[in-house]
Amino acid sequence: MDLSDIIPFAIELPLGVYAAVGIAIVCLLLGGTSRRRRPRSNSRQVLRAIRRAPVRAVPVLNQAERAVHRALADIVRQSGSHTLLAQVSMGEFLRLDRKGMPQSKWQTVFNAFNPKRVDFLIVDANWMACCVIEYQGSGHYQGDARARDAVKRAVCEQADIAFMEVAKSGLTAGQRRDLHDLLGTISRVAAE
Repeated sequence: MDLSDIIPFAIELPLGVYAAVGIAIVCLLLGGTSRRRRPRSNSRQVLRAIRRAPVRAVPVLNQAERAVHRALADIVRQSGSHTLLAQVSMGEFLRLDRKGMPQSKWQTVFNAFNPKRVDFLIVDANWMACCVIEYQGSGHYQGDARARDAVKRAVCEQADIAFMEVAKSGLTAGQRRDLHDLLGTISRVAAE
């Protein structure tokens, strides 16, 4: 008896091929080729490791960033309704809708921005993001900084959030005017 007598659509292949396919199917059914499970972290072990680790507090902003923060805070304060935040994860103020997107494309876009932080974020009275400010300090352009900034800029543009890059020298008069316009404050810069 030939295999094609039992299975009409079977093709002539060596018996070893059929055996390998059969073993693979059995393994799949029994879960033998399922993804490796991550070991559960033992919370006691994690806490023990933390207690032994040399963790220490550091300033959120360096000296140059603090100078930019002071300039931004002055402008934001004048609006009376906006708030300035520093070092905010983009995943905190952006959401990506899944409608109409294949899962793989959604995951790619989500992974591109979600873990990134912005230097400064201005939010309105409802805590909605209205402006991202990236400070390009002396150590900024290291590694893939330009690519990271391009992603931040693109996702802010897509979400209709203003995006401003501040050079190492600080806010320009034009940037101050733009911020005053954006926040609806009276620009003292125009009088200078």
